[in-house]
Amino acid sequence: MKTKTIICAAMAAASAAVVAVSAMAAAGVPSACHAVIPDGMQWGVTFGFYATNGYFGSVEAKAEIDAIARAGATWVTVVPTVWQDTCSSSFQYKDFALTPNDIELMDAIDLIHAKGMKVQLRPMLECKDGIGRLGVWMIADRERMPGRATRERAKWFASMAARSAYYARIAERTKCEAFCLDSELDRMVEENDKWKAVIAAVRGVYSGPVTSCHTLHTGVVDFKKCLSDPNHWFHSLDYLTISYYCPARTKSDKGKHLSVEDMMARLKGAHAAMQAIAKATGKPIVFGECGCASMKNGAAAPSGLVVNAPPDEAEQAKYMEALFRVFAHEEWCRGFHWWKWDQHSSRKKGVTREQVRVRDFTIKGKRAEKVFQRWAQEKVDVKETKE
Repeated sequence: MKTKTIICAAMAAASAAVVAVSAMAAAGVPSACHAVIPDGMQWGVTFGFYATNGYFGSVEAKAEIDAIARAGATWVTVVPTVWQDTCSSSFQYKDFALTPNDIELMDAIDLIHAKGMKVQLRPMLECKDGIGRLGVWMIADRERMPGRATRERAKWFASMAARSAYYARIAERTKCEAFCLDSELDRMVEENDKWKAVIAAVRGVYSGPVTSCHTLHTGVVDFKKCLSDPNHWFHSLDYLTISYYCPARTKSDKGKHLSVEDMMARLKGAHAAMQAIAKATGKPIVFGECGCASMKNGAAAPSGLVVNAPPDEAEQAKYMEALFRVFAHEEWCRGFHWWKWDQHSSRKKGVTREQVRVRDFTIKGKRAEKVFQRWAQEKVDVKETKE
């Protein structure tokens, strides 16, 4: 049985924040003042998802950070992976074998800064039962039978607040330019006061901008409903980040050659949806995750990866180009964080990391890297070139 450590340094403060902010919300008291999102477009990549203890301090990781800088990235989303046992477990923890240790994490952040790039620190939750973050859910707390109350959600949020404050302290110490609560915990967004308590726990120890990342393509979050409520916790964030994997191929496009312009046309529906979100939030939006695997027909389901599909670098490169052309010039768009830079999972027994890499989301050494580099290193602000 792997050793677990309780993220307890912030537990008392986080639990107190849950109570305090819930009372404030009930009384209509506004949340704490917001921080300001840094100026400029964020040309970013996600780095370190699923990396095990020791990776961030390795020679390999340092070489990857050098490569990210050469690719022209201005931001890096650094991801330490934290765990819970099942999708309905109420307790999150660091696994000493699977979670990067704090020293190497801070050293990696310092190195990224030394290379002239900004950092968003985003701890991300994974489940030991193999169900992803999007599946995290538990039944709502209430007393169904006298004396037998369910409090699993309250426990989960106390744990979420504790681990968020824990990593927010690291973000503050290492001067991270942004802190993201997590990504794709969409089935828990309705717990308004509890999320406000998590944000309060973070703001109690971190002075920079705070965000949270949620999916558009799954339809789990009703952004219109959430953002129409001025008291919704989304409005307590400094800006919203979207996990964006909307298709640029239809079912009838399967196997067909599509141009960049074809893919742009197929993103029109998603463009309208993003416009509506931007108008409702009234704040900048960052594509906190966006990507497409370098495999045949990858743009049909950009969040998917089939490890035995034929590799297709052109598909990935065209999707990236289409995405940037459609959204980069929008006034509300503050940037993109491509999912992802490095691969730490074989995805399937008997399949090597290299077999996965040639058809996965990573862009290093692929055609998409050149596309990314061209956009990221563009000298003219894209906002000034809007026609």
